[in-house]
Amino acid sequence: MPQLPSPVMALIIIAIVALTIRVGFGIAIQRQLDSQPGRFDLIEGDAAGYWMLAQKIVTGQPYEIYTPPRQVHRMPGFPAILATSITFFGDKPLPARMILAVIGTASCMMVYVLTWQLFNTKIAFTAGMWAAISLPLAIFSVVFLSETAFAFAVLINLSFFIAWWKAKSVRSQILFAILTGVGVALATYQRPSWYPMIVLFALASIFRSFSPGEKVAESSRSDEGSLHSVKKPSILIRLLPCFALFLAFTLSMAPWIYRNYEVTNKFILTTLWMGPSLYDGFRPDATGDSDMRFFEEDNLMATMSEYEMDQEYKRRGWNYAFTHPAHAIELAFIKAYRYWKPWPNASQFGGLGPTLAVAVHATPLLVLAVFGAWWVITSFEFSREQKLLIAVVTIAPITFFGLLHMLFVSSLRYRLPLEYPLMSLSAYALHLILGSLTKASKTSQIPA
Repeated sequence: MPQLPSPVMALIIIAIVALTIRVGFGIAIQRQLDSQPGRFDLIEGDAAGYWMLAQKIVTGQPYEIYTPPRQVHRMPGFPAILATSITFFGDKPLPARMILAVIGTASCMMVYVLTWQLFNTKIAFTAGMWAAISLPLAIFSVVFLSETAFAFAVLINLSFFIAWWKAKSVRSQILFAILTGVGVALATYQRPSWYPMIVLFALASIFRSFSPGEKVAESSRSDEGSLHSVKKPSILIRLLPCFALFLAFTLSMAPWIYRNYEVTNKFILTTLWMGPSLYDGFRPDATGDSDMRFFEEDNLMATMSEYEMDQEYKRRGWNYAFTHPAHAIELAFIKAYRYWKPWPNASQFGGLGPTLAVAVHATPLLVLAVFGAWWVITSFEFSREQKLLIAVVTIAPITFFGLLHMLFVSSLRYRLPLEYPLMSLSAYALHLILGSLTKASKTSQIPA
């Protein structure tokens, strides 16, 4: 059996493989686009909007796009990354793709770190290499969409949460709770729908702190050999990390909230695009796919503010869902299918090559994750607290987004960023299967 590389060497190998593949795809995609005048990216609409916002940041213009202006249309995290590229390398897309290739590579390295925190270095190397060679993840890494940066922020956030979970002293718990709160904010700056995860982090931490196993006073021996009990932390002390979590998140989001209040005179935590997105998901001609032509046809912003427009579309979306429950339920299941299906939904990625590339990646990932979840739940190897931690880190994010996109529109791209942490669980299942096969093979070779 080949010797497992050291953690440092493993990270170097993962980085080399991941970066080589992503740089290659970045160059190839840009050459293809350059040969098609007028085409900006593989997925045009959102990509062009992000690039325009990045240009506004660089030139110091108001952070808004389109006419009438949408001032709270997109979170500023991803445009800020593109703005960094424009600042240093000019208004050229290839350098920006190379920066995204580096971020995508860092995500693969973080998969290794995350899996190491949950399981061990052997499983971590498998998970990291899996992320590195995955063609769908590699291609999306160099597309001008927020998925890549969001995935990296999520992995950082989850890694901080694991460190908080494993911290022994109250001081360490508070420190990592603060970092977890900042991590939630950083991910939210990339994708606004991440922030509800902070509630899950807090609830999981509280459940663990007040679980029966935590309530039992520890015992230790003094120098004289007599047993004495260790005083249990007070309820306030146990809740301090959660207070720190929410405070750190609030302070990290404060600049964006203040900016939104300045331009709209309203408290807005993320964006004013939930309403149109909801109506995109629940309307008479909805299909589960995004089709925003209604927005231009209605032209509500000709007579409404951006905030009023958002509220109106929320009202329309919920009204349609509640007055047409059968169609709403049908749409919800259609969107769930689009989210979980292991091949692309979009017609431009419907050829045999893209279908196989995605299916070869997604099918074993999702199937192994199901087996991995079952084996973790039924295993005596893990304590109840460890099982909860693994579930929160690997299963909860991808499941939460799957449920969320049963309301809004849905597609493969919304699942991809959450596949990174899921790889930890899939790699664990793969190692169990390979270990069982190896053991069975050795047993069969033993002479009777």
